[in-house]
This record gives sequence, structure tokens and C-alpha cells, in this order.
Amino acid sequence: FKTNKQMKFSKKTNLIFVLVFLALLNLAIGITSLEVITVGDLGRVYRTVSPPLQGSARKDFTLTSTSSEKIPIGDGQSIYFVATPITGDVDLYVSTQGPPQVMHGYCTNCVGEGVTAQGEIIELAYNSLNYPVGDSYTFYIAVQTHDNAPSSFTFTTYLSDEGEEKRGSKILLEATYPQTGQVKSKKYTYFKYSLESFTEINGLEDGDDIVITVTPVGGGDPDIYASSTNEYPDKNNYQWKSAMWSSDQIVISKSDENYPANHIVYIGIYGFSSTVDTYFIVQAHLKRNYAIVLDGAAQNYNGKRETQHFKFILAKKQEIAFVVNPLSFRGDPDIYVTDAVTPDQPVSPSHYNWKSVGIGSDTIRFYSDKPPTEPGAVQWYYIAVKSYAALKYSLMVTTEGTPTLLESGKPTRGLTEMGSPSFFRYFHVDKQADMSLVVEPANTSPINVYISNPSSNIPKPDSQVNDAVASQSGLRTYYNKARAAAGTYHFGAFPTSFGPQNFTITVSSNSTVTTLRDGISVPFNSIARDGYRYYMFQVADKLEEDIFILITPYSGSEVDLYVSTGDLLTRPTRETCGDDKCWIANSYRSDSIIIRPSDSKVTENTRTFFIGVAGRTYDENRFRIVAFTSDSDIELIDGQPSDGSVEVGKTMYFKFWVENNEQLDVELYQSAPAEDMNVDLYGSLLTEKPDRNICKDRSFHCQSSNNIGANDLISLNVQGAPRWYYIGVTGIASPDENLISFRITARAKFHVIDHYHASLIEQTPKDTLQKIQVSNVYSISKFIVISNTLISGRTEMYLNPNYTGVSENVNLYSDKGWPGNVLVIKNEGENPTTKRPMADYFKTGEWSIGVKALANSNYITSAQQSTFFLWDNFYLDNLPHLSGVPKEGKLHFQYYIKYKTGQYGKPATEDLNINLRVLSGMVNVYIGRSYFHEPVRNNNDWNATLVAANRMMVIPKEKLTYGRSVYITIEGAAESDVDVSIFEITVSTPSEPSYLNQDQPVLTRVNANQPKYYKMLSLISQNDHNMQNVEIVAESCDWNPPPTLFFSTVYPKPNATHKEVQSTSSHTSSQLTTVVSDGSQIFYIQAFVPEDAKETTYSITGTTSDFIRPILSYKDLDATVTFEGDNAAIKLTVPKANRPKAFQDKPLRYTFYVLRADTEGDAQQMSTECGVKTNMKWKGVQKENDEHHAPITHTLLLDASKVWQINVLVDDELGMASVYNGIYYKDGQIYTSYPGVLTQMEISIGSILMLIVFTIFMMYFHVGAFINLVFLGKDGSDIIPQKSFWVSIPFLFIDGILFVFTCGRRSTSYDPMDSANVNYDGETYDDTPADVTTEDKNDTGGYGGI
Repeated sequence: FKTNKQMKFSKKTNLIFVLVFLALLNLAIGITSLEVITVGDLGRVYRTVSPPLQGSARKDFTLTSTSSEKIPIGDGQSIYFVATPITGDVDLYVSTQGPPQVMHGYCTNCVGEGVTAQGEIIELAYNSLNYPVGDSYTFYIAVQTHDNAPSSFTFTTYLSDEGEEKRGSKILLEATYPQTGQVKSKKYTYFKYSLESFTEINGLEDGDDIVITVTPVGGGDPDIYASSTNEYPDKNNYQWKSAMWSSDQIVISKSDENYPANHIVYIGIYGFSSTVDTYFIVQAHLKRNYAIVLDGAAQNYNGKRETQHFKFILAKKQEIAFVVNPLSFRGDPDIYVTDAVTPDQPVSPSHYNWKSVGIGSDTIRFYSDKPPTEPGAVQWYYIAVKSYAALKYSLMVTTEGTPTLLESGKPTRGLTEMGSPSFFRYFHVDKQADMSLVVEPANTSPINVYISNPSSNIPKPDSQVNDAVASQSGLRTYYNKARAAAGTYHFGAFPTSFGPQNFTITVSSNSTVTTLRDGISVPFNSIARDGYRYYMFQVADKLEEDIFILITPYSGSEVDLYVSTGDLLTRPTRETCGDDKCWIANSYRSDSIIIRPSDSKVTENTRTFFIGVAGRTYDENRFRIVAFTSDSDIELIDGQPSDGSVEVGKTMYFKFWVENNEQLDVELYQSAPAEDMNVDLYGSLLTEKPDRNICKDRSFHCQSSNNIGANDLISLNVQGAPRWYYIGVTGIASPDENLISFRITARAKFHVIDHYHASLIEQTPKDTLQKIQVSNVYSISKFIVISNTLISGRTEMYLNPNYTGVSENVNLYSDKGWPGNVLVIKNEGENPTTKRPMADYFKTGEWSIGVKALANSNYITSAQQSTFFLWDNFYLDNLPHLSGVPKEGKLHFQYYIKYKTGQYGKPATEDLNINLRVLSGMVNVYIGRSYFHEPVRNNNDWNATLVAANRMMVIPKEKLTYGRSVYITIEGAAESDVDVSIFEITVSTPSEPSYLNQDQPVLTRVNANQPKYYKMLSLISQNDHNMQNVEIVAESCDWNPPPTLFFSTVYPKPNATHKEVQSTSSHTSSQLTTVVSDGSQIFYIQAFVPEDAKETTYSITGTTSDFIRPILSYKDLDATVTFEGDNAAIKLTVPKANRPKAFQDKPLRYTFYVLRADTEGDAQQMSTECGVKTNMKWKGVQKENDEHHAPITHTLLLDASKVWQINVLVDDELGMASVYNGIYYKDGQIYTSYPGVLTQMEISIGSILMLIVFTIFMMYFHVGAFINLVFLGKDGSDIIPQKSFWVSIPFLFIDGILFVFTCGRRSTSYDPMDSANVNYDGETYDDTPADVTTEDKNDTGGYGGI
């Protein structure tokens, strides 16, 4: 047992040992100083700015609660510990078991820690298990540098406010210093700002405007309420407020009657969001002083035709970037930076070291070597932002060591280059919400983005260390994560090409509101069926211009659009909206809304417009949205389509950045055209506002569109320094004064097509490879079809199912067919080349297409997935669309019925023609009118099954409605003899011009006295020389004569009066027009059926003078008949055709057709290709054999008791065929015309008389010769009866001819010539080549002069 003295000594020894141990422990874990916080100091801000913490140093605090001075916290309250990094990055640790023991970034005894790359906030709820029990306890707090980087910070601790019964702490705002904070939904966090402390720090008088700003971080919506008299201002008791969505700012003017005489302002930050806590940055300062900007965090401010000042502290040598982004449509902020100022010479447009004064966002970036090498030194940079109009903007300064903090829904400008990537961070609040990321480059190279999740906390993810990789679509990079976990996400942005790359990055969630920037579209938004996503568009001053809001769905998705003002509704939905509160657009496909300043829902105080987008159909609806004002310039991204909408008489403006010596194409097509709807397209390098009036001034060198129906195109080669190309779209006419919606694309290097839209017309020179990307390929699709519809020329197509590029040598699939190219890639089975599962190749994201022009070529590229409708395809002015479908697979198309003024919703006045041309295989067609039901075998309004050739379907006008759509399903027939059926589909009305593709017949049916119009682009010779002749051939498909053709390069609707060429008949079933090309880019044709004719079905083709069909030297079929039971075995011998000179490498194919025709009325016309394909049934195919000149033999088994028509078509498997002379079968005999009732041979009376005369003559000759030889003993030529008579007959003919032509004046005595074939040299010759067979030039198989 120890004595009392020994026990006292032991206690003292133990205490000394404990103190020594704690001292050694503090040194080991890096404690450099200790600050004691008393209960009375709650809300006080402690700062460590200069010198900053160095190395692994840390700052420690203690907060002790005792029975005599306990922390005044109760049920429902929380205590917050907050560290705000001013520069660098710090981590925050809180313990109740002694100083935080931190090793390698992890604390072993903490109750809370914050180690994200942002302001750290730790909340301890009074009722939580981590909160100490009893009245006496101590909180041990440590703030430590992150990654040993020099860091400056502020620290505070405070209690949450729960109303009058449980008041919280008022945080004392350090003047000019930003302070991070947190507030719960529908609660307040309070601050106190003292002007006296501001004066003490800055040495300025206090007679200046007070600026208070709050910026949300990650999500939520903080509002500001302020008072100089009420210590706890709220929505019901305040003197100043700002309650706009997202960031807010209050400016208390020094002339305000409530200006605080006591130099104190009380501030309440209200959490408006109803679902999540709101994190924010709050700041207060005098207007003339420099507000401090946090490292890597965007802070939002309001400007009004003035200059505002800021400063930033840098603690080490490193790269630094200053970025200012406009957030409202008015004004253009410019930025100036310097490293030295005086009270008399602040940073300004006249005093600076660096500046950026571009349009829109501005960025300054450089390497700073200013901070001295000695520890603790810092460098201040001073910033001026000058605005030329009232606007809202964000200012952000970032260093290379700090990831940029992204605000939900706010576009942020970034810059990256090789060896210098950019890093970002985003704090996601709501774990039930989806998160979306979109990166748009400002130049022509995409950005690679790598992501790390909150659980891994990788501050700088790259290609080697990451949790996910963002997908790419064209130039855009995007990433979507459903129900993303709450916490901090990090993003690394890496360039894909050399040189600086500017880009815009936007991250958002569907639980927060995304801010729309004027004229900047936000793509790849996602919303579930019956879900909502919200957006906001703000103006900084009174609304004086129209606002346009457009939304375009992807993937066949369907979304609706609801818009309200902040005064009326902040969450517009289908249920909460009405005409008195909202603007609503809920039509099919694209939606648009125009908001005018004169609208009754707009007041003088309206600054914010809230937008709700509702998902309608699929589980995931994807769309793009853009908001802009009527005078804005919308920036176009290379190859990326952008939607627009314009009123009649107004102009919408765009701009596109072009480099030197670039070929620029600007293409436009109307999204839902009506017959009397039209826009004009203008472009210029010299004026920012090109339109019809300005472009009349030739000094601006404007380019105007080459209008092609609902499409417009400008093409030019840009020479000179890189610059903007300005574009104007002017509304010319619209039915019912509706908005004219359109899609516009500018491209120089890239071209991206959506998988449910057809591209516009491509123009590619010979031997050029055009690269195209397909966006949004979905792995859930059963197959995808990539096709080139050839207008003229010849192309090959290559495909890579990824974004790595494509060429002739780098591709996984290719097609070298004609006309055009079709690739059908199935998401099942295995790849025939690599034997790997197709699922390995059928990847979600971007696919690359290469189209090589073998001759100067015009074509249209489209991509379509099995799941979705190919929308807008037929808006390309009735242009045929080439495609393919596998067996039992389905493709969907949609045709919008254009309307005129006053016709919307009324019955149509014209029939609709759906022309299907099957090039190989067999398909089924199902047609419906319901948007909600896919037309299939058992649910359709019209159908045609087992279509193997040409088929025209006419939908009667009584069944159609203007302004509505017709939906078409093409199904690969299970009975098809090939795995993939290739077809061409055209939808048109009789009054609209249809396109003629080169060498591609178009089937048409018209009534008598009804003209049909066509148009055709300038064609290209298959022999790679410029086209000299254009030939238009119309051939009848029935017994009616073909229409007469009128041709013009001037009149869009030529006729018998207004024409340049009229056709001539080359055959009873054909009309031919031949013209010489004069360099025209477009030709117009009318096909007219005379009034006395019947309804006529015909085929019309545009071609050049090249022979692209198989050549038939002999056209007659030889047939022999044998019998096999009840069947006749008809063995056909088909003369061999010659391959066309344009396609010598393509083997020929012989297709056999039959038609039962028991009566002459059943017989059909079969002298033309369309007559055979339209009227007869396919009965077999045979390819040419190896013997070049050997005929083709084929046996048909037919019912011997019936009458049959038989014919053969020969083609090169590219769709262009020549027709033989058809034959008939009846009762075991073969006929060349329909067998009649008189004799088998159908012998006429004249023929019978000729046979009688011939028989009598032969009997006379043979009997007379026999008598002379046997009875009269004659021999040699003397056995001919009446020899002298027969010998004199030629001379009698000559005498008669001479007598007639000389009127008897010339004697018949003459010396006969030795040869009738004598040339001028006296030599004989033969004018008929031995290898040419003479044939009837009037019978060319229906294609006339071709």
C-alpha cells in the first residue's frame, strides 16, 4: 500500500507523463498552434490567411462545455463546424476523445471529418449517437492542409436556428471574406456583418454601398433576407431581400433611408428547397472594396454597367486561371487582372497586366512565379470585371492544385491542353436524384472526361485511375448516373488534340434547377416517364425582348414543356399549370414557346422564368433544350444540329467559328413544314446580322441558300484568318402565323447525325472520304441500319462501332454496293469475321462512318435503330430513302402531312402515295395513323404482305388529316430468301415535287389530266467525267400510254407552255427526254397524262448517257415444253446479256416472272421493267454461269391447264434491270402474243393467203422442173420452168424505175456497174461491222434511248 505522500507524488508524475506524451503526440501529428473557443465565441470566424499553413501543418481548436458555461443546444438543434479554404485545400476533423489523431488522411478517434476538395462542413445533431452525453465535454477540432499544399482558410462553429424557442448562433461575417454554410429546408442560418470591422481591415470610410451575395453549392436554393434592426430577419420581417432562384444578391445603397446607422447588418439565409439541405457561399463587402474570391469555387454577382473589384490570394508558384461567365442574356462581362494596386490606382480597363475582352465567357490563364520562395509568403492578384449592361455573372479563380467547384446546372468554362488537364468537383446532395454531366468543346476536338465517385474520393481521376469514363457523341462528352450517391464527385478533363482547348462543362441533377444560358443548348438531358426536370432562364433587367424556349426529344422520346414566371410558380407541371399561370407546349416531337414582354403573365418585376419538362413515353426520355432571346447569336458547334424557331418577318441569328481554308456547309431543314411555310438562309463573314435587307448591300458579300423544298444549303470555302461566320434564318411564310421550327447544322470537320433523323444532302468530291458520326446508339436495340441514299455518283461506306475513327483500312464493316450503301448490324449472334459475340461490338455511344466518293457524289446518310421511329426522314422533300431490315425485324417510319393556312386538323385534300421498291428479299408493310400504337401485323389500318418487287400503296385522302402523321412499319418477311432485305421507300402526294435519284426508277400512279412534278439534282457520270446529257425516261407499267414529259431548269412546275424540252415517244410504252446540261444544279420535270387517258401507273427515271443497265444483244426467249404429270415443264433458254460498262465487276442475275392469265383481260403489260415487277410474280433467280457467252437455262413448273405469261429480267444485283421479250404458254404451246381462238399461232387472213400463194408457187416450181428434167430431157438451169421469163424480171424492174424517174426520156440501155459499194478512192467497203447484230431500234425494253 502507498502512503498519501507517495500517492500525491504518483499523481504528479502521471500528470507530467501525460502532458509530455500529449506534447510529443501534438508534434507527431503536426499541431502547430491551439486556439481555445469559448461558448461565447460561437459564430466567430477565425482566419489563417497570411502566412498560410505550410507542409503538413495544422491548426487546432477546442470548444468546451461545462456546467457553468454549457453550449446552449437542445433537441432538434445541431452544431456545425465549418472550414472555408481561401486558397489551397484543407481537411476538417472533430473529436470528443482528445486531439484528432490523423494519419495519412484518416482519423482514428473522430466523430466527424470532412476531407473533400471544397469547404468542409461537419454537422453533429444534438440527438445523434456521436454527440457527447452530459453538460461537460470538449470538442477537439483540427484544420489540416491537404496534400501538403500551402493553404489559407477561415473557421467557425455555430448552432442551427430552430426559431424563436431555440435560437442559433449568428455567424460574424469577416468583411470581404467568403463563408461557406449550410441551411436545412425551410430553415434559416443567420449572419452578422459589421462595417466597423471592414473599416479597420481596409482603412476606408464606411459611406459606401453594401453588397451581400449568396451562391448555392451543389444544389438547393438559398434566399437572402436582411435587416439593420431585426437580428433574425425572415420572410415576414426584413428590410431587404433577394429571393430569385439559385444565387441572390442584395445591394444596400448608401442613400437608402434604412442604411444601417449602427454599421451592422443582420442576414438570414433561407433554405427554399423543399427536399434537400442547401449548401452555399455567402459574402458581404463594401462596393468599392476588393471582395475575396475562393480558390476553385464559382461565385455569382450582379453587375449593372459598372466595374466591380475582387482579389485572390496565391500561396505558391503555380498555374492560375481567371474565368468570368455571363449567366443572363444581357451584357458582356470583360475581365482585367493585375498583381499590384494602390488606393489611387485600382485595377481597371486602364490599369492591368492581363485582360480578356471577348464575347461571352472570358478566360485569363498564366503561370504565376510571383510568390517568393521563403515560407509564408503570399501574392495577391486584383481583378476587375466590367459589364456594359445589367447582367448576372459568375467569377471563378482556379489553381492547378485545386479542382474547380461546379454549381448544379450552371455552365462553367474550362481550358485544357496536352500535359495540363483540368479538374472539377461537384457536391451531389440528393441521393434519390439522377446526375448528368455534359462537356461541349468550343473548337473541333472532343474532351475526354474521367470520373471518380464519393466512395473512392480520387481528386484527380485520369485514364488510369477512375471509376467511370464519360461517353462521347460527336464532339460532346456526356455522363448520366441514375440515383447517384450523395457526396463529392471529381472529374478530369483531358484534351484529344494539341493546342489549347476551350470547353464548357455543366453538371446537374433532376432534383435541382439547371440554369440555361442564352443561346447555349443543353443536350443529353434524361427524364423518366411521368417524371420532371426543371430549368431556369433569368434576365438581369426588365424584359424587353421576346424569349424563345425550344425542346427537341432524342430517341423517339416524347416530352412536354411548361414555363412559368417566378412570381407565379417555381415548379411548373402538368398538374399545377393553367393558362393563367403557364405557357404550355405539349405537341408531338419538338415543342417551342415564345414569351413576349407584352404578355399578361409578365410584369415589370419578372426576372426569372421556370421551365418544367415532363417525360411522356419511354422509361428514359432524352432531349435537348435551349432558351434564347430574339436578338441573340446562338453559337453552333461543328457538326452538331441545333434547333430554332422563327416568326414570319423576323430573323434568328447564329454564328460558327471557322479556320483558314475550311470548307463550310450550313444546312437547314424545317422540322414540321407546311405547304406555304418557308424560311430563307443567309450567311456572311462581314456582318453579324445577315438577313434579307442587310444582304441587299453587296459590300457584305452575303451568301444565300440554294433552296431545295423544305431544305436550305450554303457551301463556301473560307480563306483568311480564323473568324466567326454569321448566319441568319428569316421567316418568309407560315400558315396560321405559326412559328417556323427548323434544325440547322454548320460543319467544317465533323458531321453528327441522330439515329432517328436522316442527314441532309452530302456533297462529296471524287476520291474524298467524308467522316460522319452516329450519336446515341443504344445497346438495347436489336439492330441498327446505316444507309446512304444515293442521289448521284457512286459511294462506298465503312463503319466502326466506336469513336476511334474509320477509313478504308480501319473498319469493321463495309458496303460497296449500288445504288447507295446499306449496312444492317444485328445485336445478336457472332461476328462472321472475328467469331466474337456481336454484343462485344454493339456498344452504347458513338459510332463512326466513312463514306468514300468514287465519283463526285450527292447522297444522304441516315442511321436508324430497331426501337425507334425514323422521324423527319420524309421531310427531305419526297426523297427516296434506302434502307434494309433483317428477317422478322421491324423498322419504323413517320410521315408528317403538311398543311396550308386554315387546314390544320381538317381532312386532307390529296391522296398519299407510299412507294416501296424492294431491291432484294421480301418485306411486309403495315401502316397506321395512331401515335400510341405501333402498326404491326394484327394492328394496322392498311397493309401489304410478301412484297418482293415494286409496290405502290395509295392512302385515300378521306382517311388523312392535315397536321397529323402516318406511321409505317417495314418488317422483314420470314419467307424471304435472304437474311437482310434491301428496299427503297418514298412517300409523296401528287401535287408535291418528288426527287429523282440517278438511275433509280420512281413508281407513280396518277389520274387523267393530273400533272405530277419532279426535281432532280445535277447528275454525275459513272465514268467520272462531267455529265453532258441528262435523260428522263417514263415507262408505263400497264396498257395505258406513258405520260408526256416537260423539262425545265427555270420553271419549278413546267408545262406545255413553260418548258425547254418536251419528250418524244421511243416506244409504245415509253417517253424519252434528252437535254444537254448547262451547268444547272437542279432540274424540274412534269409528267402529264392526257385528259382522255385512264388512271396510269408508270415509272420515271433520271440518268446520264452512260449505260448502267445490262446490255441485251438478243432479247427473244427460246422455250420448249414437256409434261410432268399435270404440270408443264417449260425450259427457258435466255440469251446471255453483257455487263454494263460502269459495273464490269458485278455478276449478272436473271430473275424469272410468271403471271396466270386465263383470259385476255387477265393479261398484263410486260414489255417494261416496271410492268414486269408491278404485275407479275417472282418465280426464281439464277446467276450467270462461268461461260461468258453461254445462254442461261431455267425450267419452270406450271399448271399445264392454265394460260401463263412468262418473262425474264436481268440485273447486276444493284437494282438496274433490262427486260426480255415476254412469251405466253397455253395448252403445251408457246406464243409471242396472247393466244387467240382461231389457231394456235393466231394466223390472220393475209397470212393464210400468203401461205396459199407460197404453196401454189412451190408446187409450180417443183412440178415444172420435174417435167423438164424427166420428160423433156433438159438439164442445168434449163429445168427451171419459163426460164426466160424469170431471167427478164430484174431488167423489167430496172426499166420501170428508169421510166418513172426520167419520165421516159432516158434509154434503158446502160452499162451495169461492178459494185454498188464504191468509195471515192474506187475501193469497195462494207458499212456494217461483223460483230454488230442489227435489231429493231424501236424496241429497247421500255428504256428507250438508254
